[in-house]
Amino acid sequence: MAIMTIPRPLHIVMDDLGWFCARDERSSGGPSRTGVTRKHNYKDYLAVNELGKRLGMKITCAFVVGEWDDDNRLKDIKNLSKYGENWDNARYFDKDEMKRCVDAINGSDYIDFAIHGLLHGYYAEGVDNTDESDYYYKINKKQYTVPEDEIRRRLTAFLDIVRHHGITKKINTFVPPSFTYKWDDVSEILKDYGIDYVSTIFDKMEFDGRKPSSVGIEKCGIVNVDRNNNCVKWNEYFSNLHKHGEKTGVFGVHWPNALHEDADRSIEVVDEWVKYFEKCSQKFGIILSKDIKFCASQLMFAEYAKITEDRGITIVDISDVPRSELTDFEFYISSKEPLESFVGCTFEDYEQKNGFWTYKIKPLTNVMRFDNV
Repeated sequence: MAIMTIPRPLHIVMDDLGWFCARDERSSGGPSRTGVTRKHNYKDYLAVNELGKRLGMKITCAFVVGEWDDDNRLKDIKNLSKYGENWDNARYFDKDEMKRCVDAINGSDYIDFAIHGLLHGYYAEGVDNTDESDYYYKINKKQYTVPEDEIRRRLTAFLDIVRHHGITKKINTFVPPSFTYKWDDVSEILKDYGIDYVSTIFDKMEFDGRKPSSVGIEKCGIVNVDRNNNCVKWNEYFSNLHKHGEKTGVFGVHWPNALHEDADRSIEVVDEWVKYFEKCSQKFGIILSKDIKFCASQLMFAEYAKITEDRGITIVDISDVPRSELTDFEFYISSKEPLESFVGCTFEDYEQKNGFWTYKIKPLTNVMRFDNV
């Protein structure tokens, strides 16, 4: 049995924040939104912030911002919605509620604002599913990329409307709607808009050749992280995570999963989610992520480093770990016995759980030696 391991991070990526109306309108040619029975409000952001605060994690929050359009500036975006040229969001817009939401988002250290889409879809005739993606569409199940000029208009409009409402957060992560994505494709465009990280389901991603197993670097330098856990029903309030067992990697959820039908009771959901993720972190081989960079960095080492053990001596070889300015060159090791001596690195205590210790490692060479008590 292994004495030491490089623990895999557990990181939350949450989709579909930003909607006000939650109603699923796919049956009438509209978006799925969040699919629940009430409107969203600023208290739903406070709940996400509380979850991140108690876990010490900046949650990657993928936003859809079409309903933030207070002056119908999105009217000229091609294939934006089922309404076409009759788009008129301004008459439904609640400025006071928007301000409360902006204050909640800007005031949170744990809502990591990510790009999802304008209205989570491409509303053109003849496509298989208008609700699928802002950036791709399918005809007879064959995937096509939206023309580059349209993608750029959508990304520009996304960032413009976010800044128009005073969101001050740095935005460097992209989560593809419906996980429709192709490796080394739109990432070249995303890079121009400040995107450093992508998280999508690798099993659904189009890829020429062999896919990375959990994390990889696209040609443009963007780091792409697999969303390997997507086990919660997308429109379910108060999801009971305990039935899913301990997970590692990216735990993909949707906004309603962390909320209560009564917005004033969402703290009850937060309490249960904190218990679940803390339980996961008690398992040898799992470490709670701090943010998307932490997740990507730790996955790189967990995936590509080689560990060998023999009679109380552990050799860690990181020669094959991909290097990137977007990932840390420090990583974390867990040991079932306290470390006694080491060669080729420095380390510091990080945390102690029941039965193992975790250390933050700063490599000095590619090959490190650890001696256990």
